[in-house]
Amino acid sequence: MEDTTKVTDNTNGDQRQEPLISAPCSVEAQNTETPNPESEISALEVDKQAEAVKESLKDNSTVLAEAKDTSTEGEQSVKQDPALETENATDSATAEQQEDKPEEVAPSSEVASSASSNTGAKESAKVENIAAKEGDSKMNETPEESQTMEVEEERPTERTADAVSAVIPIEKQIAEQQQLEKLAVQNITGNSSLSLLCQYAGSSDDSASDSDSMDEGQKKLPSSSSSDDDEDDVQETKEHVLAESYRYREDPILVSDAETMDTNVVSSDDEEEESTAKAGPLRTKGEILLHELPPIEELTITVPEEECQPIGRVDSIVAQIVLVQSEPGIELLNLETVLFLDRGKRPLGKIFDVIGQVNRPIYCVLFNSNQEVLAKNITVGMEVFCAPRTEHTSFIILSELMRMKGSDASWMNDNEPPPHMVEYSDDESERYAKKGHKKGTNAKDPSGQNMQPQHSPQQYQQQMSSSELKVLSPNVRYSDGHIEVDYQYQTATVLASGSAGYTVKPETTELSIRTERNVPRLGLMLVGWGGNNGSTLTAALEANKRGLEWRTRQGLQKANWYGSITQSSTVLLGSDASGQDVYIPMNKLVPMVNPDDIVVDGWDISSLNIGDAMQRAQVLEVGLQDQVYKRLAQLRPRRSIYDPDFIAANQADRADNTIPGTRYEQYQQIVKDIRDFKQQSGVDKVVILWTANTERFAEVQEGVNTTMADLERSLKQNHSEISPSTIFAMAAIAEKCIYINGSPQNTFVPGVVEMAEHYGAFIAGDDFKSGQTKLKSVLVDFLVSAGIKPVSIVSYNHLGNNDGKNLSAPQQFRSKEISKSNVVDDMVASNHILYEPEEHPDHCVVIKYVPYVGDSKRAMDEYTSQIMLGGHNTLVIHNTCEDSLLATPLILDLAILGELCSRIQIRRKEPAGQEYVPFRSVLSLLSYLCKAPLVPQGTPVVNSLFRQRTAIENIMRACVGLPPLSHMTLEHRFDLPIGDSHQLQAQPCAKKARVNGSATPAPLANGNCNGVHNGKADH
Repeated sequence: MEDTTKVTDNTNGDQRQEPLISAPCSVEAQNTETPNPESEISALEVDKQAEAVKESLKDNSTVLAEAKDTSTEGEQSVKQDPALETENATDSATAEQQEDKPEEVAPSSEVASSASSNTGAKESAKVENIAAKEGDSKMNETPEESQTMEVEEERPTERTADAVSAVIPIEKQIAEQQQLEKLAVQNITGNSSLSLLCQYAGSSDDSASDSDSMDEGQKKLPSSSSSDDDEDDVQETKEHVLAESYRYREDPILVSDAETMDTNVVSSDDEEEESTAKAGPLRTKGEILLHELPPIEELTITVPEEECQPIGRVDSIVAQIVLVQSEPGIELLNLETVLFLDRGKRPLGKIFDVIGQVNRPIYCVLFNSNQEVLAKNITVGMEVFCAPRTEHTSFIILSELMRMKGSDASWMNDNEPPPHMVEYSDDESERYAKKGHKKGTNAKDPSGQNMQPQHSPQQYQQQMSSSELKVLSPNVRYSDGHIEVDYQYQTATVLASGSAGYTVKPETTELSIRTERNVPRLGLMLVGWGGNNGSTLTAALEANKRGLEWRTRQGLQKANWYGSITQSSTVLLGSDASGQDVYIPMNKLVPMVNPDDIVVDGWDISSLNIGDAMQRAQVLEVGLQDQVYKRLAQLRPRRSIYDPDFIAANQADRADNTIPGTRYEQYQQIVKDIRDFKQQSGVDKVVILWTANTERFAEVQEGVNTTMADLERSLKQNHSEISPSTIFAMAAIAEKCIYINGSPQNTFVPGVVEMAEHYGAFIAGDDFKSGQTKLKSVLVDFLVSAGIKPVSIVSYNHLGNNDGKNLSAPQQFRSKEISKSNVVDDMVASNHILYEPEEHPDHCVVIKYVPYVGDSKRAMDEYTSQIMLGGHNTLVIHNTCEDSLLATPLILDLAILGELCSRIQIRRKEPAGQEYVPFRSVLSLLSYLCKAPLVPQGTPVVNSLFRQRTAIENIMRACVGLPPLSHMTLEHRFDLPIGDSHQLQAQPCAKKARVNGSATPAPLANGNCNGVHNGKADH
């Protein structure tokens, strides 16, 4: 039974029984289903909400007046709302009824869901709580107010109705908002982007529904009033829900790192007023709301149609936000990427936010207003593009995110945790961090278990990748832009030699070496981009940038740069306090370009896109090809120069992408392409590298190509001996790009060298030294250095790629033969004990084209040498070289080292006032990577691989103030401390055990051996 009391209607004097508080009701009050007990609002909640509403509506006299009028006319019964199915249809009728009866209490359907059978006791408690609240408030009443209250105490029902009526308006809006948001989500099931945003908005609004309602001044949401307007109302609801998720809020409450907010707890009146005035959403430290951002800039960017790549279509337009649903398989775009419409003719805008799934994200483009969207004629279904090869596009590199271990940015305020809070993801990472931070650990601990790292693994990786080597020396100075070193360069000059002996004078030259620290953004343009080397390099850059993995018969493979000295080799830095050698990657010795930052472009006589060219080359595993194909298929080479007189006739079937016109017109087009690439990509420097077919040797003729003036005149006259590679070299030099020749032809005729010196441009070459020739330079150097005399060298090759096809022509083979034969000349000349003047070993080179073997070149070498007392030693070596996989890392090294050389300058300290000078135009330092090194005129040619590598290493050491490597290690060879930091400890003389196995007393049959077989030890 519900407690009732008599209520007298002031209007007509009728008496009727009425509950003190109406039974809770809702939009579904007429349903016969069991009510949800959680939906009922307790007396305490009613009390709190009533007080909160009264506080928030202090300044709203109209609403307070209505509340008072309603309380005095409390004899009117509180009616229940109709069911949800009929509410929209009767909305207008209800409004008219309320206008006719202004004193009637507003429906309380939003207070709770439905009445339950045991509500009597609960409602009694509500009355008691309200009465207690009133009793507390009487402490501060004036006499007039007290007299008024005495009259009102006789009507407790009116007092209760006052509290309820104050709650009803705000509660009604909350319920309407929740119902409409649910309706919006239900009606947008077919629209993935809007559904996602609606769900987000609904979840975020729950936490701030009260404050949102107060902020809006009791503004009501749109609702559908008839079935004819359902579609329009749903769209309005969609717009409202999305607007709620991105709403502009005023005076938001800022929450610090350790703060939490409870709107029901107020420590003081001032704090209560402040919290009411600053009602708004909770946000973390550093979070910025939309209205705090500057206005969206008006873009006027356009890009050529050939640079555009479709990424998806406009999925929805809600308020001022355009949602673009991407297609599956498209590389993830980063924020601030510019999206385009009409194939690049006009910009859509910059990506403001990315939501949705990783495999098919939704890109949000924000505008200043919905009117701006309409003015731009942006409609649902329009195709959207990006320009991946331009500066307007940036990608999300998932590999870099996946490499970060120990954190997922889920710490306080969505930030990375501090170093002392990092949890390691695996034992390997923990060991790695400990090893890298020994100085911050307990070195005395024999177990090493209490060694705690000072930094997280990802921080250590970032330090190794971004920080530079620092040398503590008074001769080394670091500035924002340069590393400056005072360096003593020591040489030895032979003054006299002959029967009387040798006279040598050591000399020391005081130098200043300056290296630019700021690494530019590098562009790499490949001539022959669609060939085996070019397509393989592009795929390798993509695979390493994304950290790709793929599976082969041998197991899981990971992207790497094996074969590159800059990326995969180490250099000796020095020794630590215990005397142990310390090695670091070569690219950490001085600032170098990161391969992931290189932008690739180029030319090719074949129009095949780079993805199809990669498949045609048949170099890479299919598992890797499939992962990079879509990206590479978007890249197309520019038209190139085709001259059938310089390459084999069998290349004609590929030449469908050529530059027409005279040689000078072709030169002008190449210059235009270089400038276009610089502008579109935004690179700071460009390296142009020839990796196209081997050309025949050009004839060096007086008046044609022996001087710069002759060469330029011959170019304009369309002379037949100006080769395509020479035209590319001239264009690169004119644009002050670094030009590298990766084939054996004589591109650098005397006129080209003079032109490079005139413009101050850098050139290098010739011919990649990757497989058989590199082995030859090492082996002959070893033999001659050991006092063994090679007398016969025979090299045989057969391969089936396009390089082998082109070399099957006699003139092109002659270029390669010369390049391969000269590789041992300087080593032979270095030992006059073994060889008389002009004496050379017999040297024969054979190259055959066998299509079936493809890129897997077979090389067989026979080295016959004389040893003491007329004896002979013969070495026969079979070498299988995967040609492009060996050449591709060399292309990367040539580009990176060539760029590094452009940042190094040197000067003599005496006499004072001399200016810094760069390397000579001919970069002989790159000869380590070339079969036939190009050197400045009058300087010696060095082919010895050890000497070439040592030169690179020692010049880098000089750039940071380190002495050249001598390998003397006197501190190990004498019982004498060298330097204060070397405190060597005695080491046992016993050799390290190679295997942990026990040997059997006798050999075993059938090919087995005692102790170890097939590389494994018996345990």
